[in-house]
Amino acid sequence: MRAWISSRARIALELTTSPLGRRVGLVAGLALFAAIAAQLAVQIHRGDLSNVSIRPWALVASIGVACAADLALAASWRSALTFAGHGTHAAEAGGILLVAQIAKYVPGGVLQIASRVGVGARRGVPARASGTALVAEWGGLTVAGLATSALLVMPWPIWIVLVLVAFVLASVPRARRIAPLRRLVAWHLVVIVLLGVSADLLFHAGGFSAGPASHVVGAYALAWVAGFLVVFAPGGLGVREAVFVALLAGTAGKSAALSVAVASRVVTVVADLLMGGAGAALLWRRAPSTLLHRPADGDR
Repeated sequence: MRAWISSRARIALELTTSPLGRRVGLVAGLALFAAIAAQLAVQIHRGDLSNVSIRPWALVASIGVACAADLALAASWRSALTFAGHGTHAAEAGGILLVAQIAKYVPGGVLQIASRVGVGARRGVPARASGTALVAEWGGLTVAGLATSALLVMPWPIWIVLVLVAFVLASVPRARRIAPLRRLVAWHLVVIVLLGVSADLLFHAGGFSAGPASHVVGAYALAWVAGFLVVFAPGGLGVREAVFVALLAGTAGKSAALSVAVASRVVTVVADLLMGGAGAALLWRRAPSTLLHRPADGDR
């Protein structure tokens, strides 16, 4: 399986290094985001949001939950490296991700890949291990996002039961090939759910009604996956917001959906910058560790 993922890593690198692809992605992402912002400006001009009163506690909570999502993603990087055959300290792996992920806002994803590999190399992580771990991360996040989007069509208790059943099935002997990915996908489920909760808190921050929180989380998950899979758009810019608005405009209202879509982008960028600074401080205080050439016992 590792050989298969390594080959896909090389293909992904070739696709994301296309200069034309990066330019197209940037233009398309900015155009989509500008169109959403323009629609929001029209709603404000019409007075559709004149009665909105911001609730500071919900806004601060939204940023805090987004930061927690970044920390969960940082924790998942150790599991991804373990899957790639190399173990390292959790704090060091997390610091690498938090610092390097800021580069995801550059079109094409090239700088994000180079940053993750480069920062990792300076901390003793082989480039091949970083590349394999990146592709495992992409797959895990996609699976977690699609699984969480099921909240759009089923009650959350059923969703939790189905997820638990899937993890149990992954534990049987015949499923040992995918067993190492269980911890990684579990962390990614936490990441996606926390990001959805952050978006739901923004509805509360603006005094909007968007229906059950599970519906908002599911909608955000599907929108996040859409933005994630459009690799040439920097950080899914425009794509995520467009899908989010399309999914929630009917229940929350177009003005509310537009407001939260734009606010959510700002919140996630703020969280990424805050956690990036925390990651840099963490790495600065730690000397590079000697990488283990076997999985850590806790991640087997």
